[in-house]
Amino acid sequence: MGLSGSSLLAVRGRNLVNKRYVWPLTALTIVATLLAMGVLPRVNIKLFGSVIGVVLILLAPTLFINKAALMPGERRRWAVAAGYAVYALLLFGNALFSSGLAALLFVPLMFLMGLSALEANATKRVVGLVQGVLTFAYVLPQGFVV
Repeated sequence: MGLSGSSLLAVRGRNLVNKRYVWPLTALTIVATLLAMGVLPRVNIKLFGSVIGVVLILLAPTLFINKAALMPGERRRWAVAAGYAVYALLLFGNALFSSGLAALLFVPLMFLMGLSALEANATKRVVGLVQGVLTFAYVLPQGFVV
């Protein structure tokens, strides 16, 4: 919550939050986060560490993404739809594991949805703030916050 909130303060007034995408992504965030929070109490804690390790290994190929393909601009309708789907999956994983998946949220925003790096960062921070507040509000009364 602090990272997203302070980042949004830093970009306020610069029109970097893409309003075309922020509302649908916020709706996806609410759904994905609530689903993840419903799954979280049922996660086997011993398996949890192994899953995070496997996810991080599977993410290694993202280091080799073709940066030229991330140029901002209009994208086809199928690419934007795929961007929403990938974003929803990453949001779910981020809410459940918070193991570096947030960094990957740039990939669908830039590659599939055509946002610039600054727009992707600012838009991601709005969604991150929503996810942080929802997650905190959900796990606090359950005793998951020490």
